[in-house]
Amino acid sequence: MPRAKNLKEAYNNFFVEPLKEEEEFRDFYVERPKNAPSPIEELRDRIDISDRKEKYLFLGFRGSGKSTELNRLLDLIDEERFLVVSYSIRDELNVSDFDFRDFFVSMALKIYDTAEAEGIKLNRDIEDDFKDFVKRIHWSSVKTKIAMWQ
Repeated sequence: MPRAKNLKEAYNNFFVEPLKEEEEFRDFYVERPKNAPSPIEELRDRIDISDRKEKYLFLGFRGSGKSTELNRLLDLIDEERFLVVSYSIRDELNVSDFDFRDFFVSMALKIYDTAEAEGIKLNRDIEDDFKDFVKRIHWSSVKTKIAMWQ
């Protein structure tokens, strides 16, 4: 897709989808000013040196660049050290009809499936915890439905 030369071309080029390919980053990614540190590079450094199992939550409006920055982070980290699990709730669930249990189960399944696809054998305790988690979520959902019927 060529760079826009006017408003009409800019409008027709605009998609609210994350940049993924190297060519897209080269053509459309806007670097931050050199005097402003990159949050993604700082995050990469924190991930690289941390011995703790930290979790990060990216929040923002649709189209604000969360997925684009995460795709950029993927290019910066050592994939030999980390299991990268790409998860989009829109790809996994009906976003107009789900509850928190659906979300947690679908995310856990995505992690499990990704590990399996990468040939990563899960520790038996982790696998048992995962199965127990799914059972508890399912039972919680059943109890909620029973309560609604009463």
